[in-house]
Amino acid sequence: MNRTERRARERQEAKAGARSLRGSDRPKSAKDALEHAQQLFRRGRAKDALPGLKQAVMAWPDDADLRGAVGYALAAKGQIAAAIEQYQILVARRPDSAPALTNLAVLLAKTGRPEDALTHLQRAAVLAPEHANTAFALAELSNRLRRNDEAFPQYRRAAELFERKIGAEPRLEHADDLVKHAAALLFRGDVGAALRSLDMAVKVRPNHALAYARRGLLLAKVRRNEDAIRSLRRAADIEPNLAEVRRALGDLLLTSGESEKAQRYFTEAMRIDPNDQLSKYFLSAARTRPRTHRPPPTWSAFSTLMPSRSSSTSSTR
Repeated sequence: MNRTERRARERQEAKAGARSLRGSDRPKSAKDALEHAQQLFRRGRAKDALPGLKQAVMAWPDDADLRGAVGYALAAKGQIAAAIEQYQILVARRPDSAPALTNLAVLLAKTGRPEDALTHLQRAAVLAPEHANTAFALAELSNRLRRNDEAFPQYRRAAELFERKIGAEPRLEHADDLVKHAAALLFRGDVGAALRSLDMAVKVRPNHALAYARRGLLLAKVRRNEDAIRSLRRAADIEPNLAEVRRALGDLLLTSGESEKAQRYFTEAMRIDPNDQLSKYFLSAARTRPRTHRPPPTWSAFSTLMPSRSSSTSSTR
């Protein structure tokens, strides 16, 4: 089976899973509903699971695992406040659940509550010291809070835990773990190993937009620009609303001397995010070569896609 056939099959399976959550073959139990949802999660189709999960949680409101699945799907849909509410309910019912505490903490950090997030993550780390996602989330938050002395050992620990979790033969369900593993390795400066992890992520899940995006940026870092552009274009095809990917593509093309193509990508980025000051700056630079304007404080077109040390502005999960 070639790549095109594999992607077509995955799309069919994802649609079937979504239909099974809300159609005539509706799950007969909370466990059945959860299994269907997890099939979609593994394929990066959490948004498709949300309608059926909402129905399932109404049918089985006391099932804590369903609450967690709803929270995950809501977060994937960008409904962060609603996702936090679901995880708070879950944590109230399962106060010793490290995964629930970790997911809640990640969402709290996104809404500007890093100290609350840190409290939850520290508790999760005590409850489950071998939980890779907790170690990684704690590393990311420590980095965001500019606590480098704490971030570095947490990233190192996360990399080791992900290696154990993923094993020698990564599968579809390890795709997100591989992306996080790459981020931890990159923080340590191991670009080659990080790139290999991202290569594996897109192999096991060919529709992983973030994996393709970060892979493209790392390829650019090692001066494989043609491969980098292909990987970033693949990310843009998968997820049409990633302004950061189009900005990064524009910057690569601008650096390569292809100003007209670069302008198109910067314009697309600004259409997606009208407040994207970086794309506005780079579009001006592409039109006026050589660059005559002073760049905004966050000067790199890649900054919001690349996991990095706290000296840069941000990272994207």
